Amino acid sequence: MCHGPQTVGELAESSALSRTAVSHHIKLLEQAGFIEISKDATRRICSVRADRWLPLLDELSSALKADLAAAEQCRA
Repeated sequence: MCHGPQTVGELAESSALSRTAVSHHIKLLEQAGFIEISKDATRRICSVRADRWLPLLDELSSALKADLAAAEQCRA
């Protein structure tokens, strides 16, 4: 399901984690450049930076494919 940008509070409400834990993880993701935070008065709105995530997912997919191919060769 796609929700688009959400506030920290909205993310915390939909999580089993505490609001403090959600805020901590959001801060880490922002520092890593994976999400972008914009401010609207007192609200912090979080948006995913797909331009940062997609290359990592492609790299992970390639690594998994290489590992699977190597495992197949070991079995043969």
